[in-house]
Amino acid sequence: MALNVSLWSFLLYAFSLRLVRGQTTNATCVSSYGWANNTLGQSPCLVAAYLVTACLNTSFLVPALPESNHYAGPTTSQANLCECNTVTYSLISACADCQNREYLNWGNWTANCAVVAIGLFPKPVPAGTVVPQWAYININSVRLRLTC
Repeated sequence: MALNVSLWSFLLYAFSLRLVRGQTTNATCVSSYGWANNTLGQSPCLVAAYLVTACLNTSFLVPALPESNHYAGPTTSQANLCECNTVTYSLISACADCQNREYLNWGNWTANCAVVAIGLFPKPVPAGTVVPQWAYININSVRLRLTC
């Protein structure tokens, strides 16, 4: 019986470790947004979830957006390198747009960020994903459709 409890405890522990760094999304992009997927076929929503987990010790879900909603930028307590950069911002904005929802402009997204990174993701990209090249575009040098 002790062996079964130990094995069960180990399996629960291993499963919890997997969840600690998990990333997921239940957002669905319209089919015309396939261009925004990375080379692994992952949506911008899922890639954004991967990037945010690079600074967290917990799982992260990029949820589907209900009508008339948008993704909020990081709060002061949530502001970190993984959210205060143009790469994550571009992916999360594409995630909103591919659901036919609105998104914040860069200034509103970074309102609580003490430091921002332009045109780069300042941490190693997590294993299991690839950032599409378009997400590295310096948003200060292009004109975007800003809706919020």
